[in-house]
Amino acid sequence: MNEMRSSLPLEAMSHAGRTQATQDHGLLVTLEGLRGIAALCVVSYHLTTTRLIPSAYLSVDLFFSLSGFVITLRYFNVLRSGELTPGRFMIARFLRLYPLYLLGTVLGVASWFGGHYFGHNASRDQPFNLVAIFAFFMAPNFSTGASYLYPLNIPAWSLLLELIANLLFAYNIMIWRRILPITVLITGLLLIFFSIDAGTLDFGAEWESFYHGLVRAVFGFSVGSWLCLAKERVQWVPKISPLLLCLMFFGILFCPYYSLFGWASSLIVLTVFPALIIVASRSEPSGLTSRVMVLLGKLSFPVYMLHVPIIAMLRQVSHLFHLGEGFVFVSAFPGVALASWTSLVIFDVPLRRRIKILSRT
Repeated sequence: MNEMRSSLPLEAMSHAGRTQATQDHGLLVTLEGLRGIAALCVVSYHLTTTRLIPSAYLSVDLFFSLSGFVITLRYFNVLRSGELTPGRFMIARFLRLYPLYLLGTVLGVASWFGGHYFGHNASRDQPFNLVAIFAFFMAPNFSTGASYLYPLNIPAWSLLLELIANLLFAYNIMIWRRILPITVLITGLLLIFFSIDAGTLDFGAEWESFYHGLVRAVFGFSVGSWLCLAKERVQWVPKISPLLLCLMFFGILFCPYYSLFGWASSLIVLTVFPALIIVASRSEPSGLTSRVMVLLGKLSFPVYMLHVPIIAMLRQVSHLFHLGEGFVFVSAFPGVALASWTSLVIFDVPLRRRIKILSRT
């Protein structure tokens, strides 16, 4: 969910690989815009209990599919050729995710202490020291009786499951094309079953729904990868304005699918999202629209990783000074955007650049 605007793999790629990635990058701008809008919708979902955008949780499914599409585009050939080993691919993926994950965890710790000392703390089901020890190693909370995988920054659950999907991709790369259809079919059927049982696809963050979330991640990644490998065979794709595609996606999330029938949300993920991705991959914006979509893509990962602890701290400030929920609502989006941009400029990008230099020495 975070690879579209990143640099090429830390490991050296062939000239042909670099050229192909460069040629394809322009076609990813609309996908960047979709990913940025999805991240903002997730913020709105966690901002109030009234759920301003009822189906914003489906943004995570789009993240998984976009990740599968772009990682396949960037890494499939170099992994199959042996130019990049699965182990080094996984190291590169971990290093790509960890800096902002770590920053989100640090903010989660700050939020925990703020809530503890100012009397407005979300309930924690485990002692803080155990939660923190697991979290800083990017390990889920294995403490007995734990509820959330990552109590200090709940959205991190999707990073863990995405890494598992990456692992399956890298270590099965030689047979990946052959196993994709059956993987998509089986996980798609399981997704329908789970959504009927739960009445929603909003699961995966807690241990009791871990395997449900894993199916969600593997399906999303696999269908995105399949779309990438099959995109050249799709001879006719309608030309739709990138801005219209983003508005369509935004509108899709406004429908409360859980109130229709049990598997309505899985129907969207199984049919509408793949169609949206394949059309968006062939749509290239220009001018101001392109610049805005690139900016949204750059901010999407920090927004996703930082918004929960930032909103929690804003609630603590509101509670301390009796400012009311209106303060949180008004300040959340600009606060998250500012923190995301700052973290990107002074922390994430410089650190990734430094890691890239060190990897070449």
